[in-house]
Parts: sequence; C-alpha cells; structure tokens
Amino acid sequence: MPGSMTITNVRHLDLTSGIVGEPTDLHIAGGMITRMAPERARVINADGAVIMPGLWDAHVHMSQWATSSRWIDVSAGSSAVEVAAILAEKVDAVQDDVVIGFGFRDSTWPTPPTAEALDAVTGQRPCVLISGDVHSVWVNSAAIDRFDLGECDGVLREEPAFALQRRLQQVSDDVLDQWVADAACRAAELGIVGIYDFTMEWNIGHWARRFGKGFETLCVRAATYPKWLDQFEEEGLHGGDLLGTDLFAVGPLKIISDGSLSSGTAWCHDPYGTHEHGVATVDLPELVELMGRARSARLECAVHAIGDRALAQALEAYTETGARGSIEHAQLAQPQDVARMADLGIRASVQPAHLLDDRDAMDLLWADRGEHAFPLRSLRDAGVELAFGSDAPVASLDPWLAIEAAVRRSGDRRAAWHAEQKLTVSEALLASTRGVKSLVVGAEADIVLLDRNPFEVNETELRRVRPVLTMVGGHITCDKL
Repeated sequence: MPGSMTITNVRHLDLTSGIVGEPTDLHIAGGMITRMAPERARVINADGAVIMPGLWDAHVHMSQWATSSRWIDVSAGSSAVEVAAILAEKVDAVQDDVVIGFGFRDSTWPTPPTAEALDAVTGQRPCVLISGDVHSVWVNSAAIDRFDLGECDGVLREEPAFALQRRLQQVSDDVLDQWVADAACRAAELGIVGIYDFTMEWNIGHWARRFGKGFETLCVRAATYPKWLDQFEEEGLHGGDLLGTDLFAVGPLKIISDGSLSSGTAWCHDPYGTHEHGVATVDLPELVELMGRARSARLECAVHAIGDRALAQALEAYTETGARGSIEHAQLAQPQDVARMADLGIRASVQPAHLLDDRDAMDLLWADRGEHAFPLRSLRDAGVELAFGSDAPVASLDPWLAIEAAVRRSGDRRAAWHAEQKLTVSEALLASTRGVKSLVVGAEADIVLLDRNPFEVNETELRRVRPVLTMVGGHITCDKL
C-alpha cells in the first residue's frame, strides 16, 4: 500500500559527522518512519545506497521556473551584440506571437541594451528578454507598442519589469499546472522534497487548485505578497496553516525591499559603478507597517535584501515589530548586521549558486567590499541559521549546485572567490535539509537515497550527486533503483 514499505540494505548518513552506518532496514507506515515493519509492506532493496533526509529549496518562483524552459536562453551573451546574435539564430523557430528570452546580465557590458539593438533582429515581432536576475526586462519597439509601455528606452527595472513578466505568464490554469507538475518531477529527481514558492501571484489559490487535483510531488509553503495581503486577511488565513493536506501550508509574507546587483538596483551604503547607491523599493515606515500586519496574522516575513543598506533597514523593521522570519539573499552584509541577525534569530535564506553568476559583476562593482559578499562562513559562525535555495529560475533548481557553490565558492577552474567564506560539506547539507541531521523514528518519511556519499566525493563533483530514490511523506516521487 502507498506509504507502507520497508527499504532494506540502506546505510544511514549522519549529516553532522559524515559517518555512514552499517546496512540496515528502514520501515515506513502512514508516511512516517517507524520502529517496526508494517504488515503487508512493500519491500525495496536499496542495495547499500546511502540514505539521508530530503532536501528543501527555500526560495523558488515555481511558475516562472516551470515556464522558463520554453524561453530562448540568451545567458551565453556577454554583450548586447552577442545576445542579439543568439536571438537572430533562434527567433525564426519561435511559434508564439511574442518572442521571449531569458538570462541576459548587462552589469558588465560595454554598452547598455537598447530597443533598437533588438529591433535589428526581431523586426515587427514583439520581443521581451528577461534578465537572469528577473529584476529587469529588455524589450524591442514592437513590445513597447504591444504592451503600451509608454516612454521606454528598451529596459524596465523592478516593479515595471515584474508587472510585464506577470502579463507574459498568463496561460490557462490547466497548461500552467501541467508545466508545474513537470517541473516538480524534475525537482524530485534531484532529491527535493519541499519548496518555499515565491511566485508573484495569489499563490495560495494556485496551489490549492493543484493539490485539489491530486498534486503530491512536493511539500509546498506558498508565500504571499503585499499586493494580496488584504485578501489573505479577509480569508482568515494565518501563517503555517495547513490547507487540506500535510504537504501544503501557508508560507511567509514576501517583501521586496531593494533590487539586485546585476540590475544595478541593490540598495547599498556606498555607491557602486554608475548606479550610485541602488534603489530602496520600500521605505522603513511601510516596511514596519507590512511586517506588523504579518505578525498579527502569525505570518513569518521573508524580506528580500541584497544590498547592505537594505539589510540594515530590514533588521531595523524586525527589531521594531518583533516579527519573525528571514532575510532573503543577504548578498552583502556588514559584520555588525550579521551579529544583529544572530541576536534577533533571523534566518538567512541564501542562494550560493548566485555567487557563480555574480562573481565577475562583484569584482567590477563591489571590488572594495567582496569580503562581505555572500558571507556564508560569517553568518554560520555568528549563529545565524542558513537555509539554501536556488531562486529559480535565476539559478537552476538544483540543490547540489548550491551545495557545491557553498563549499567551493567557484564554478570553474578559478580559485575560490573569498575562500575564507567557504562552508564544509556538512554545513552545506544541513542548510539544505532545514537542519535535519539524520532520519529518526517518528519523523516524516521525506527521504532521499543517493548514488554516492557526498562526503566521499571531490568537491568539484558535488553537483553530480544524484538520488536513486526520493520520497515525500512515504510517497515515492522519483525511483531509479
């Protein structure tokens, strides 16, 4: 029966010590790990595979991730000219009315993107390119007309960019749900058992529909945004509420307080590049008001803060309101604010793989403050809880890529970028399992069996570790045994 099984010949991996136990049996009943084998249980022979707690992605934009595979990948372009050349090769194969691409990063380009540069290769077809950090969009003249963007030089940043992306993703519920289901299966193949979904919509409603249709591939914590906070309160919801199944619960209130490094909008104490100090998208009074409402609804807060000035302001709001939650990204943090996060008990929801994409931009724009960027070791040593995520589609929804990035701090043959901020394999794994160290009787059967022991592989091979079986609540979501 589903959820009742015995997995024989498994070796338990302790994520703190890296020690692997002797082959044993794991019993599961009712979605929980049990001491005794249930009657009439299915038996699976793991053939000595290593077993460990399942992985979580603490920051996903699931609808965008599911959709992004259908867009033209322009991430290889290192200038406006190169991106235009990539488009020229692929645009004729696009069947949709609007040409959509993804992945450009213009922070290190010699010349800025313009509508005219896209016009030359797209003609009268509307074209929208979404930046790799999703905080910018680059459009041609036909798209400016189609979407009534007014006076626009070809680039939109922050809320105007988000608004256009929401318009682009207006497909039928059935189509989107199938795309999300496919994406969830890909996540399960990487050992992911749960996600925090920050899709910028009435996300709770979308997931209620999917779980109502029988979705059971992942645990989901669905976030809310300020735009839908009135609706949230009117429906009488509270943070952490289970919604029809143990797999689906209310997630945090997501507040975007600044932009991003590669779009030049991360809000910093000191100026950088040609971007001055970046952009604050929420001032302190509004932040305090929103976080106060969240606390009243027992909602955790997830405050997007990439620049160090945005982080400092977010911590002021946490202090003033007594709200609980996380700093999302924490990409640049002054030492005193790392200590404040620890004192306040604020979690750092970080995406190590972003270091791989932003490394060159940081060397160009933040060269004088690199020791405070992606300060994973500093956060960990200060006692700040780390939660790893991908921010997919900004980075691939791949926990092993994030783990390797945290351990190596390099994605190529170059030496580690600020190696003093490296984490150990144990620390990176624990940040990916919400701190769960090992599987114990009475725990939920959210587990992965691995093709190798991550403590025994070269750090350059961590991203190649793969599950042979993934299970959520005793339900198998990936089986390659």
